[in-house]
Amino acid sequence: MKPNIESIKLAAEQGDSQAQHQQGVIYATGQGVKLDMKEAFAWFTKAAEQGNPESQCNLGFMYANGDGVKADQEKSILWMRRSAEQGFHQALFNLGLMHSEGGLLEKSLPKTIEYYQQAAAKNNASALYNLGLMLYSGNEYMPQDFVKAVEYFSQAAKDGHRESQYSLALCYNLGNGVEKNVKEAFYWYSLAANQGHPSAQFNLALHHYYGEEGIMVNKQEALVLFNKAAKQGHVEAAQALEALKAELGVE
Repeated sequence: MKPNIESIKLAAEQGDSQAQHQQGVIYATGQGVKLDMKEAFAWFTKAAEQGNPESQCNLGFMYANGDGVKADQEKSILWMRRSAEQGFHQALFNLGLMHSEGGLLEKSLPKTIEYYQQAAAKNNASALYNLGLMLYSGNEYMPQDFVKAVEYFSQAAKDGHRESQYSLALCYNLGNGVEKNVKEAFYWYSLAANQGHPSAQFNLALHHYYGEEGIMVNKQEALVLFNKAAKQGHVEAAQALEALKAELGVE
């Protein structure tokens, strides 16, 4: 549904912080208006100064990337923290990512985990996925736990997070943290592949090629999926594509 631009503008001009945030989104995405990051920045600022956590988070991004405003890393962190202090999940995740990468903030695995856990508690899919990865491989602060990793992957996968869908499929495929189930693996590979995940497309193609546990052999579908993955630079898919073309006698 398209936003009612005129009514949002009127409410924004009258000082409604949520309308001001929506005005920022409208200009940042070009919904019914010419895309204008400076105008978006101006409206996000108005909303952020009134305490809107989403606008505060957006200002953090804009200052970090120099979108609509001169880049300023200190202001980026300032606004991201203000948003996180209000519990906004994306800001919590972003601070965790900053502590993971180092540079803007001190590199700290404990702080990374702390922020990810706070964001995950608010169902942030990226935080759930990153915690799942940590548990899958294990580290000094989070011992390896396949079962818990599957729980995190499952929660994010059900929200449509394609990397989590792929990771969950792998867990079912290998029987890590969950009973091995090829049909479940096939299901989650399919969802991730439909979102363009190249490794999911490749693995799904293998299932179609070989067929197993109730999955019918479908080499034509395998050909399509190998091709999709190969176009994204998946080396093994490109090799499999050429081999299958030769087998089927197609160009």
